[in-house]
Amino acid sequence: AARAIAPSRTRLLLAWFVALAALLASGAALAQAGRVVMAVGDVAAVRGADRVRRSAGANVGVGGASVTGEDGHAQIRFSDDALVAIKPGSEFRIEAYAFAGRADGSERAVFRLVRGGFRTLTGQIGQVNRDTYQVLTTQATIGIRGTHYQLEICEPGQCRESPGEPPAVPGLYGGVYDGSVIAIAPAASAIFASREFFVVPDGGVPARRIGPP
Repeated sequence: AARAIAPSRTRLLLAWFVALAALLASGAALAQAGRVVMAVGDVAAVRGADRVRRSAGANVGVGGASVTGEDGHAQIRFSDDALVAIKPGSEFRIEAYAFAGRADGSERAVFRLVRGGFRTLTGQIGQVNRDTYQVLTTQATIGIRGTHYQLEICEPGQCRESPGEPPAVPGLYGGVYDGSVIAIAPAASAIFASREFFVVPDGGVPARRIGPP
């Protein structure tokens, strides 16, 4: 006949399962950084060799990339309420992200713009602990001061001011609409305030522009 489990052992097993469930839930929360709120056209999630079409409602995790085709637009809402709108022809990666639902010193957001561009309203991480927020590009590292800004990478021959103009200088272009950003390049750094526009040429130093990129 089957033997009954002792009450003390039952309590021990129950406590173990509760602890395991909490650990798994904590890991899921850390892995999930946000959620897609809009996906139009060619939008995909890329992780290693895996490429999956992305639609509204999909979770966005650390270590993956959001890639848009020439007709693709995507918006991601992060758990700290930041909103990122990704332009067509872009690759946007989440290198690191942590937010426990409140500012407790563990919050962190590190993104990488590989190509293309995005526009963003930063969330609580950028407003409360600005030193833990970064956007990495080949031209410069972008830090913020709680802001609304945009970035775009122009490859050689890719961008023009107008169809009849020669190609723009290749590099990282940006515009600040609220707050300020700091562009840190290997040779120099510069701070740009609200309603200012800038460029970091490939291998060059940050410089102000008189108009939007």
